Amino acid sequence: MLLMGMPGLPEWIILITLAITVTIVIRIVIKKKKTLVQNHQNQNQHTNLTVNNGTSNSHNSSISKELLNLNKLKDKGIITKDEFDEQKRRLLNS
Repeated sequence: MLLMGMPGLPEWIILITLAITVTIVIRIVIKKKKTLVQNHQNQNQHTNLTVNNGTSNSHNSSISKELLNLNKLKDKGIITKDEFDEQKRRLLNS
C-alpha cells in the first residue's frame, strides 16, 4: 500500500484513509448492484408488457421466468437471499 511506505506517517492516518477507501468502494458496489437490479426489473416489465394475451398460463409463465432470473441474480451475488425472497413474495402475491 502506498501509505505504508511513508516513514513517520501516523498509523491512525493510514487507518482512516483505508476506512474511507473501503467506504467509497462499498458505495460504488451498492450503486452498481441497484442499477443491475433496476435494469433487470425494467427489462422484465417491458417483456411483460409486450406479451399481453391475458391468459392465466402466460401470467404464471412470466412469474416463473422472473423467479428463474431472480434466482440467477442471487446465484451471481448481485442480490441477496433476503432481496430474492422479498421479490419472490411480491411476484407470488401478484
